[in-house]
Amino acid sequence: MSGNLIRDLGFVWLASSKESRSVKVAATILAVLIPQLAVAQPEQLPGRATVLATNMLIGGLTAGLSRAFAKKPFIVPIIRGSLGGGVVFAGKSVVGQNNDLTALIGRGVGAVGASEVRSAAVGKPVLHEIILPVGPVHVYVDRKTLAPRVKLDLSTALASGYLALRPGATFQPKRSMVRGVMVFENPDGSTHFQSAGAVSIRDFNSPNWERETSRVMGHELVHVIQSDFLAIAFSQPFEAWLLAHVRGGRTLHKYVDIGIMNPVWAVANGELDIWDRPWEKESRRLSR
Repeated sequence: MSGNLIRDLGFVWLASSKESRSVKVAATILAVLIPQLAVAQPEQLPGRATVLATNMLIGGLTAGLSRAFAKKPFIVPIIRGSLGGGVVFAGKSVVGQNNDLTALIGRGVGAVGASEVRSAAVGKPVLHEIILPVGPVHVYVDRKTLAPRVKLDLSTALASGYLALRPGATFQPKRSMVRGVMVFENPDGSTHFQSAGAVSIRDFNSPNWERETSRVMGHELVHVIQSDFLAIAFSQPFEAWLLAHVRGGRTLHKYVDIGIMNPVWAVANGELDIWDRPWEKESRRLSR
């Protein structure tokens, strides 16, 4: 579905619906801006300023629309979400360089930004709870007590199991530890890729590691932070709401983050050519 069609359908809904004024205003912003998010030509990459603005836009709209549809004030959440999106961009910029000394910090910075978008979206105080993805778990840190609690990140655990069981795959503990990401090497693999926060690289022993493979690793780490944002800002709040309506769901949610939005991302990847995916263009830009 093209951006213009989405925009036109949005205006039809706005003209006919009886939703609150705040919802209509927020949805109008979204309907106007959606067509602007795509880069015109597949071979062109957006500039860093455009990537920053897009991250801020996504963060602001995520928080603002969540509050607007709840019929709550949404201007401050938009501002908070935009700032959170800017912090996510900073984290992506750090991991895109694939530096052993800063990659883990970069993922943490991205998670802090996503946590603030989530806090604004659900109507909580600034950074009321920070969610830090570390390998196959999420560490929740309460702002007031600083008491951590750990939940299984089911999507990353399953993806890691899949990558580990692929023929020729080997787990890379040192590279995983310094990045806080489950990293696997698979010389038999056809390509490098990221799946639900776990990464598979074809060959770490390549003579081009310092230049080419290192750049690819940075590229995949940007994808990891994209996945983190999806998990923290979208999946976690939605799962909390959904599982509250299912028998035993509250208990499950207390210990496990399912990652319910990952299939949506998988479908989006399947529907778009790799060079047309905005998230691929972002990763290519920030890993250069």
